[in-house]
Amino acid sequence: MMSIATIRGSLRNFFNPDIASKELHESLKHQRERIAELKNEYNTLSRWNHQYVSTLSLLTEAMQVLIWKKDKDHRYLLANPLHCKSFFGYEISHECLDSIVGRSDKELIEINKKEFGITNSFEPICTASDAYVKNLGETCHFLEAGMIDGKEVLLYSVKTPQFTEYNEFVGSIGMAWDMTDKSEFTVKQLNRWIYSKRAIKLYRDQSVFCYAIRPEDKKCQIFNHFCPTPERGKSCDGECDNCIEETIESIMEKEKNGN
Repeated sequence: MMSIATIRGSLRNFFNPDIASKELHESLKHQRERIAELKNEYNTLSRWNHQYVSTLSLLTEAMQVLIWKKDKDHRYLLANPLHCKSFFGYEISHECLDSIVGRSDKELIEINKKEFGITNSFEPICTASDAYVKNLGETCHFLEAGMIDGKEVLLYSVKTPQFTEYNEFVGSIGMAWDMTDKSEFTVKQLNRWIYSKRAIKLYRDQSVFCYAIRPEDKKCQIFNHFCPTPERGKSCDGECDNCIEETIESIMEKEKNGN
């Protein structure tokens, strides 16, 4: 049943249409003002977002770093242009994003091989390191070696798992540097870590391998990752390269013999 106040209001609007029109006009005015405010906020946010993304893109390009994001099933959500080009062979970013979103490394590598003839041996490496990060639940560092389109590639990667406030795994983010031109030093450093049990083998098959490493033993200060070149004037802490190489050969011989 309608209240007296509601009835009075209806009668007033009926006998005084100007009042109803004025109220409607004021309501529309406030709505238009709010829409204008929201539009300005959106334009400002879009402008800053574009500048932020553009700056990040320029920065990662200058640093020559591969960056990507994956969901809980290790399927791609995003990758920067360098990752798209060097890892999957895409020259145009939006084509890369259209192709990789929702797909795993295995699927993308198979597609690239079938459609473009590009071979890539990193699939078991990515699978092993992604699973390791998820299970460990913390940022991990890796040295990964494989072949892409017939060329040897050595990557130093850092992967961080993402969790909800309820500790539910929702995916990971990662970045990697191409260390191929510094492989002589990098592999020697890796061999030292293997010898001192500071590197964990996740996958190895001939020249393809993946090791989880502990960069806190020798790291750069800016990004907290291990240095790609040795510091001048620093000794190798008594670990002679010749002795290390002999030890490596001994370790590999034992692996070969199944010991």
